[in-house]
Amino acid sequence: MTSILSDKQREIWLWCVHNGNDVGHRNILRGFYIDNKLKKRPDILPELLDLLKECISPQGMTWALDAYIPDIIANDDYRKQVLAYFVSQLHAESHPPVMPASEKFNFTVSTTLLSQPKSNADTQKQRQIANFIEEIATTPEELSPVITYYEAVTRTFDPSEYHYELSVKHLRSLTVRKETLIPADVFTRILLFLESIPAKPMYDVKYHLSHPADTHWGRIFVNAEDEGGARSATNKYLSHYNDGPGGSGGNVIWMVKIS
Repeated sequence: MTSILSDKQREIWLWCVHNGNDVGHRNILRGFYIDNKLKKRPDILPELLDLLKECISPQGMTWALDAYIPDIIANDDYRKQVLAYFVSQLHAESHPPVMPASEKFNFTVSTTLLSQPKSNADTQKQRQIANFIEEIATTPEELSPVITYYEAVTRTFDPSEYHYELSVKHLRSLTVRKETLIPADVFTRILLFLESIPAKPMYDVKYHLSHPADTHWGRIFVNAEDEGGARSATNKYLSHYNDGPGGSGGNVIWMVKIS
């Protein structure tokens, strides 16, 4: 095992692997996330990547690796390791099966919805994985699994459902934030799909949250006419986690106007 884990953590880590229980992995990886918010340690990145071989909490791994996004983007070997892990996790949970983005991308919702749609918890975890892949992707091929994931969600959930609506927002954000990584034919088809869906002025916001009960990074979409309004709406959302003066709360990492 790796030296960044204490003896107790190593014991917990292996128990989780053997028993298929990801709670211990999430807690350990959340600890790395908290530590790296205070002082990032570049020396432990290779050892974190070594944990990918056994990690059964991809959501927790996005927290631990968040501080290292620039390092991962800059290093082809690192990026390939991370992408291979997260794409495999995204595909393992995807239903219906994903397809290459350039092969078929018409966003027609199936007339027959799945009899047992994915649970909210599963879909939320997948979305966080997709978000992380999106952040480190540097080529159309690397971004493709993210696009096809959101396409799969539009086929799984009814347009009236929350996950469908959120996938539409992520697709709209991709056309702004990652336009250069989307093939021209796919980009056109996404726009044709989005044209039929009314959109208010909106910002895509990434935030960091520090709270004893819920420490992580995340993304939200806020309706706002300008950046000032977007920050106000975001701060209002994050204030629900603030436990008073000297306590914990959240802060904005970036925000992008997407409509």
